Amino acid sequence: MLQAVSGANRGIGLELVYNILKRQPDAVIFAGARDPSSAKELKELASENPNVHLIKVIADDEESNKQAVEKIKKVTDRLDVVVANAGKSMYSLATPCSHRVFHRYRQRPSGSSDS
Repeated sequence: MLQAVSGANRGIGLELVYNILKRQPDAVIFAGARDPSSAKELKELASENPNVHLIKVIADDEESNKQAVEKIKKVTDRLDVVVANAGKSMYSLATPCSHRVFHRYRQRPSGSSDS
């Protein structure tokens, strides 16, 4: 199975890569990160698993995404699964926010602004 996971350098994305490999050791995974060179744990994982390919993916940067597609095309002409896990929020755990904003995130994990 050919899979791509963005935000694979830490957190949920990194755990997804680990779990995919555990369940499907022969899976080909394109593990995306904003800065693959600084993704220490992901780099170690890729060095131990030749089917894990590091790619630079920046969610809102069209040029880096085009480059990622070209790198994927050098290995395969298709993907079976794409996990769009990357993103950023204007809020952090340390940012005070109103009860209304918190309620939106609790109700709609995407942070949608519909009321």
